[in-house]
Amino acid sequence: MNKMKLLLDVVKAMKEKDVFKGALTVEGARDGVTVLKFGNDFEVSDTVKAKVCAEVNDGDRVLKHESSTEFSRSCGGHGFHRRHFHHGFHRHGFHGHSFHGHCRLGRHGIKGFFERMNVALTLLSHVQVEAQEDKTVLVSFDSDALPAEMRATIHQRIKERHLHCGHGFERAGAPVEAPFHGEHGGHGVHGGHGSHGPLGMVHRFLPSAQGRVRCKALINEANEIIMIAADMEGKRQGAEEAMEDVKLNAQVRFVW
Repeated sequence: MNKMKLLLDVVKAMKEKDVFKGALTVEGARDGVTVLKFGNDFEVSDTVKAKVCAEVNDGDRVLKHESSTEFSRSCGGHGFHRRHFHHGFHRHGFHGHSFHGHCRLGRHGIKGFFERMNVALTLLSHVQVEAQEDKTVLVSFDSDALPAEMRATIHQRIKERHLHCGHGFERAGAPVEAPFHGEHGGHGVHGGHGSHGPLGMVHRFLPSAQGRVRCKALINEANEIIMIAADMEGKRQGAEEAMEDVKLNAQVRFVW
């Protein structure tokens, strides 16, 4: 099976979709104890509908939240997409001095471009494609199959990325800070910015050592994604200097 053709066909099929309906689930654990649960039943078309449920265990208490929301995507200059698109551009430096003042291939120049290409192509070469008996196709990836040097490079880039975005790599045992704070102001359970909200806590479960990432996607005969999932596990420094086991599972299932 031609891997590149399959991926291209999937991208073409998905970009033609006008309606996306499905469910997102996220679960994070430390030392075998589930700390974060997040679920979002969504439908995205001209209107966005979401039913969110979240549960956060900070050790002393379990915080729970449920909510539903619906809004139009065509809400003009003050709408959801413009706000988040605008915020993303400012946050990641595509603005002012960082964007207009420099015409170059990223902060590492041409060498950096080819380094990133090397990472991307190495990752792609380790993607596995397997036809299933029910005529679906399973696409999978396991970081343990990568060369040790490449695993170290990717981990360092992930770490730099999160430090650059202001998340940092604070200790896994750090207290949970108001996970539902400001939910009506755009910084709460619905995703939020920075480290607010349950989804903003995801970076707390990213391994800082001995990390492993496994991804898989299930594709149907129409080249539609039925399911995509990612599991991350490894070690992270805890509140008392000891290394803790961290695990993060995320899955999206689409309904066509």
